[in-house]
Amino acid sequence: MENCICSQKIYRSFCATIIVLSLSACSDGVSVNDVETNTATLSDPTTSGPGTPVPIITTEITPAPTTSSPNAPAPIITTDITPAPTTSTSSTPEPITDTPGAPEPTPSEPSAPELTPSAPTSPEPIANEASAPEPVAIEPSAPGPIANESSAPEPAAIEPSAPEPPVNEPSASEPVANEPSAPEFAAIEPSAPEPIANEPSAPEPTTAQPAPPPLINISREEAVRFLVQSSFGPTEKDISDVQSLKYDGWIAEQMTIRPVFWLDRLEGIRERDSDDNAFRWHLPGLFWEGAIEGNDQLRQRVAWALTQIIANNVVSEVNHARPELFAYYFDIFQRHAFGNYEDILYEVSLSPSMGLFLTHINNEKENLETGTVPDENYAREIMQLFTIGLVNLNSGGVPIGGDTYTTEDVKGLAKVFTGLGFSNNSFGRSSPRDVDSSRSPMVGYPDFHEFTPKRFLTANISDTNSAEESVAEAISYLVKHRNTAPFISKQFIQKLVTANPTPAYVRRVSAAFTTGRFETPAGDVVGTGRHGDMAAMITAILLDENARNATRATNTATFGKAREPVLRQSQWARSFKDNQGRNLNEDPPILLQQAINDTGQTPLHARSVFSFFRPGFVLPDSQTAEAGLVSPEMQILTGSTVFGYLQTMSNLIVATQLEAQNLSFFEPDYRAPLALANDAEQLADYLNSYMVYGTLTDEVRTRVINGINATSIQGLSGEERQNALRNRVETALMILIASPEFNSQR
Repeated sequence: MENCICSQKIYRSFCATIIVLSLSACSDGVSVNDVETNTATLSDPTTSGPGTPVPIITTEITPAPTTSSPNAPAPIITTDITPAPTTSTSSTPEPITDTPGAPEPTPSEPSAPELTPSAPTSPEPIANEASAPEPVAIEPSAPGPIANESSAPEPAAIEPSAPEPPVNEPSASEPVANEPSAPEFAAIEPSAPEPIANEPSAPEPTTAQPAPPPLINISREEAVRFLVQSSFGPTEKDISDVQSLKYDGWIAEQMTIRPVFWLDRLEGIRERDSDDNAFRWHLPGLFWEGAIEGNDQLRQRVAWALTQIIANNVVSEVNHARPELFAYYFDIFQRHAFGNYEDILYEVSLSPSMGLFLTHINNEKENLETGTVPDENYAREIMQLFTIGLVNLNSGGVPIGGDTYTTEDVKGLAKVFTGLGFSNNSFGRSSPRDVDSSRSPMVGYPDFHEFTPKRFLTANISDTNSAEESVAEAISYLVKHRNTAPFISKQFIQKLVTANPTPAYVRRVSAAFTTGRFETPAGDVVGTGRHGDMAAMITAILLDENARNATRATNTATFGKAREPVLRQSQWARSFKDNQGRNLNEDPPILLQQAINDTGQTPLHARSVFSFFRPGFVLPDSQTAEAGLVSPEMQILTGSTVFGYLQTMSNLIVATQLEAQNLSFFEPDYRAPLALANDAEQLADYLNSYMVYGTLTDEVRTRVINGINATSIQGLSGEERQNALRNRVETALMILIASPEFNSQR
């Protein structure tokens, strides 16, 4: 089955059984609880854990390919919430020569009113582009930070920069069987490794590959697929907007929409609710509020990706007691989602929430008499996870050998992050003195800052710099390091589009990040020209040929990814919720985390600095591992989290106890599908188009239709008929949300 990615095969075989069980449950009146009990032998929750493969059932379902149809893009306008404070320029690169050209435009007819998917066309051959990249190599150098860790670091021995890796995550020096260091898919990369110096350098002579030529029309299915990549899920209005504005026009419009900042929301909530014990639980509600009802969908999706790349944890003791700390942190991502990565890292580094999470708040300079040495935790993680990674990369994100930094580099960089503490004259405090210091950046205290030369890699930070100046200079150096562009660009591609982007795809996006500009098919330029431009990078990711050619994606075995639980839940919620906009006079939904803990992913509750799953995770003993592919989201896929997801979605879809569970925020609006519920085929085709952009196989579509028809409406009238029609809709949705097509992204 060449046209099916391996990770989808694994999920498909498991979900095929779930579909049958869901169908049986819906037709026989059995609850999901009963299904879980009846299928307990499929997975032992006591032995399941991250990285434990789900049982493989032999059933396989071949997905029907979607069709990409041409359309004409509109001009791009880039607007950031806060202009970049500094500017820098880089030379205009020359075109690359090893990437595919744009396919010939092949007009396709608009979708039929019956919402059936467009007919598939043969994929265009793509020359000279590898089918799968080298997995991202991210290794933990220290265990996840402890929320309660003392603000004054112990005079411990310096930790090495590349400690012994855990299972399934290869280090820079020792390859692991499950994650080959040089898969055959990277064959187009130069045979001689590119020399990498641990210093910033001018961008390579590459430029962003043009996206497909102006398209004539965007089908409904193509619009849905685009929105699955760029938002928390499509609504009918979103689909219409994408079709009328075209892809780049929609992106441009999204970049002009101002977010609702969490600090502003919390201020209004605190005026109505002074009880800290209740107040703190509003933060998860703020996330769902923005994800489901926010008009700035692209900004919210990028901010969500940033929370996973630059991870933090809302439930650490101080964040929990002072919600403003985390609200200030998240607002950095909202404010700079289309700004500059250097500004993001600078503000994150001075964020009290991050200072507490990675222990560089109250970090003191070296004192030989007391044995005090600077805490190295943040210095290590900002290199390893937030900028340059562990191993040297070429411009396509493929490892070419050699560690990026040493223990001495960590020690030198640690001196930069000394002398930072809460504002309002409170250096040494382990918690903020007041609300103002919770919602303000840390400030430098000269008496505790290291005023000696700070050397790391090839940087030399002046011994006269203040704490804030030292941080700014160090971060500027790290962001401009030649490893950072491919390292960060690849992770954003993984979050939005595909887990295994080709080196050529990464190279094109890296060029946009490095040059700070991207030219759309219409000839409009996105970006400020400053190194690290987020708007240019995000636009390059979403308009790239790899992202937009649906036919090629469906017929490329290595393209796509498993979908994380948060995105599956949010898509259902957005698809069937009245989007009237947020009522800022009301509180956001609370206690939501209690309803979704069993899915394996609760927003803002990252397990460690490595977030929920690692970008280089390889599922042991799987077809993806055999193919040399990574499958990050599969790290949290276990038997227990699959059933937890089904249980959670059952509660939401059927919606019989939402108010009692304080989940009325998720009350669904099924008016559109109810209007089609008289005809099983029409309802199935509507959900196929709206939820999975027309990719349901004939087998799964038949199961959906049979599930709908299991509830007879013959001879019924009035309320009894309406209840039966609603049961039909709920049954169809339960089968669909368990399908491989909904749980994976192509």
